Amino acid sequence: NWLNFCRQNRIPYVERSPNIRRGQIGIKCPFCGAADPSEHMALGGFYEGIGELVDEFTEAYQGKYGLILDYPNGYNVPTGQPLEFVSAVGDYVSTNRNSLGSDSELQNIVDEIADLINTTIYNLKFLE
Repeated sequence: NWLNFCRQNRIPYVERSPNIRRGQIGIKCPFCGAADPSEHMALGGFYEGIGELVDEFTEAYQGKYGLILDYPNGYNVPTGQPLEFVSAVGDYVSTNRNSLGSDSELQNIVDEIADLINTTIYNLKFLE
């Protein structure tokens, strides 16, 4: 689950907060305090959407194929500037999308994830 993933990869998170619903976790934004406030704003939509989409995909995948019992080890959380971070997440999704099931309903959710990534990249590059 997400808590184990965050613990194994040393990703800071919180389990309780006024802004976190039950059953969710809050991952600390690695760019808080960034010099450009527009970057932080662009990432706000990304962080709000990515958790819900990943959760939606996970539930749909497990509903079709059963519980995911083994999560891969060794995922390195991208670091760097916000644009590099989101681009690296996009590269990961593009590289691994074929291993996420070929069913159209699952690939539609992957498409939504890719759309969120692409929109965030646009916002980071062109909106101020």
